[in-house]
Amino acid sequence: MHPSHARPALAAAGSAGMVPAVAGSKKILGGRMMIPRRRSLAAMLALLVLPILGSGIAQSQTYPNKPVRMILPFGSGGSVDVLSRMLGEQLSKRWGQTVVFDNRPGAGGNLAADLAAKSAPDGYTLFVIAAAFTVNATLYKNLPFDARKDFAPVAMIGATQNVLSVNVSVPAKTVAELTALAKAQPGAIHYSSTGIGTSGHMTMELYKTLANVNLTHVPYKNFGQAMTELMGGFVKVATPSIPGSLGHFRAGRLRPLAVTGAKRSSALPNVPTMAESGVAGYDATTWYAVLAPAGVPQDIVAKINADIAQLLDDPDMKVELDRRGIEPIVMTPQALASYINSEIAKWAEVVKAANIKVE
Repeated sequence: MHPSHARPALAAAGSAGMVPAVAGSKKILGGRMMIPRRRSLAAMLALLVLPILGSGIAQSQTYPNKPVRMILPFGSGGSVDVLSRMLGEQLSKRWGQTVVFDNRPGAGGNLAADLAAKSAPDGYTLFVIAAAFTVNATLYKNLPFDARKDFAPVAMIGATQNVLSVNVSVPAKTVAELTALAKAQPGAIHYSSTGIGTSGHMTMELYKTLANVNLTHVPYKNFGQAMTELMGGFVKVATPSIPGSLGHFRAGRLRPLAVTGAKRSSALPNVPTMAESGVAGYDATTWYAVLAPAGVPQDIVAKINADIAQLLDDPDMKVELDRRGIEPIVMTPQALASYINSEIAKWAEVVKAANIKVE
């Protein structure tokens, strides 16, 4: 449900600049129409406000009338990048305007978040986030932005799973075999992620906790580097997202052992879940959403939300998302705001309980 905005009807001014009289309030003095000072002042203010309201209405009706920048918190090739480009290209066709992709990796996505928070709140800067955004709110101290106050939630995009994956040189063909290897050599097996607090980090920490194994975390600056190191054998294990790893599985560069969600993915139907593989209670997914700087006009937020919702309902778009293991999810801006706040609270407890810290 989109917020509605009542627009008051303003009476048009009469000829010769005369302010219309309010019924029942006029006084005649010397043949001239007199209007009480307060009502006269109110009418004059209404005339001053009219051009401003008209400008705002025209802006929302013509949005966008110039290129829109989409800030991405991670490097090229990862799930956020893949999904954002799919969405942005379709929005570009729908709007008749270019969507410019601006990858700003670093600090677990916080560099991009800070840039987005400080951008003009005019609707021409959008910020695509992953679930890690809600982890960072607690994980990082003294952030230059407030995750709850400095952004306007716009639209949910969808959710996907990660995949417990190994380098092809690793002898383990199942999660149980990997667990046995890890227990036989505590701390000797290294896993990669795109940074502390990211989904690749948190999903591995969950595996370590539930399977009672000791693996060594090696965080990298971006997805491409983390995957290159995994395929090169410098690290042996990782949990990349389905969209960012499907091509590597199909090419035989990596071996998928299990998906991290509660049910199998249609993109990898033959790959079992972690729970099916013997890690009881394991269930972790990641989600993606679009934010804007706080202060963006609500009618523009509503328009973008509606446009994204229609794209997610398009049959061709659904096929493409399903092929990449992404489940489209439609939410109002208000529902997304509540969801983000609940996720921040949830991950705050996890970060504290696991004593996860940024080194």
